[in-house]
Amino acid sequence: MVLENIEAIHFKPSESVNTEQQAKTAQIKKKKNQQKSSNTKVEKPINIKDNSKNNMKNVLRIKNLLVLVLPLIFGFVSALYTKTWFKWLAFIYAILFVLLNFAHAGEQIALGANNFTQVLLLLFVAGINVALIVFLNKWRKLI
Repeated sequence: MVLENIEAIHFKPSESVNTEQQAKTAQIKKKKNQQKSSNTKVEKPINIKDNSKNNMKNVLRIKNLLVLVLPLIFGFVSALYTKTWFKWLAFIYAILFVLLNFAHAGEQIALGANNFTQVLLLLFVAGINVALIVFLNKWRKLI
């Protein structure tokens, strides 16, 4: 350690060697900066409100109706209306809905969801929908 310090003090590289090293390090830094600038492309954020005027696509409207609103309507109407065709309709819709829930949970598992609690919650909702199918089947067979 002491010898290394003494050599460092007494060793004086020539001026040409020093400038060559500085030129090489400058070139290396320049290449790194070019790579960084080419790798990090700054994308402009997408402005959703441009030319949309709060217009939702029809597909999203239908999805919201079928997945969010219709189950609430089925739940409310089933307390008041007990016709056989309505029981069948609710039963078939529940089967389609449970398939949708299991597909959503399977998609999250296949994509390798980082949030384990989300997958657990999706499987729980799908399990509740299976119980709904069982109860709707019993209700359908009462009459």
